[in-house]
Amino acid sequence: MGAPIPGHELPSPSSSEEESADDAAPASPFSYAELEAKLKQITPDWKAIKPSAKMFDMIETLVRGLRSMSQQHDLFTQLLQTADYMRTFSSRHQEIENQLRLRMEEAEASLSTMREENEALRVELAEAKGREESTAGRLHEAEGEAARLRDE
Repeated sequence: MGAPIPGHELPSPSSSEEESADDAAPASPFSYAELEAKLKQITPDWKAIKPSAKMFDMIETLVRGLRSMSQQHDLFTQLLQTADYMRTFSSRHQEIENQLRLRMEEAEASLSTMREENEALRVELAEAKGREESTAGRLHEAEGEAARLRDE
C-alpha cells in the first residue's frame, strides 16, 4: 500500500477489521521495521488528511516505539553505569591484590633474611658449644693435673 494522497482519507479497514482493532488485546511488541514503515506512510501534507482508525493505529505504533526506545535508553544507561561500577571495582581489587602481593614479597624477603640470620646464630652457637666443651675438657684436665700435683 503506497502513501495516501493529500486531501483524501486513508482507506479504512472493513467493519469487521475495525471492530477487531477496537477490541484488540494488548498491543504487539515493538518492532523497528514496523515503526519505519509507519513513519514512511506519513505524508508532507498530513494536515489535509482526515483522521481514521489506521492513523490512530499508526500513532499508537509510533508512541509504542518511542516508549520502547526510551526504555532501551534507560536500560543501556543502567548497563553503562553497571559496567563503570564493575570497572572501578575491578581496578580497586587489582590495586589491593598488587599491594598484598608486594607485602607478601617483602615478608618472604624478610623471612629469608631471618632464616639466614637464624642459621648464622646456630653456627655461632655450635662453635660456642664446641669452645665450651673444649674449655670444659681443658678445665677438667687442669683440675686433674692440679689434684695430681697436690698429691705429690
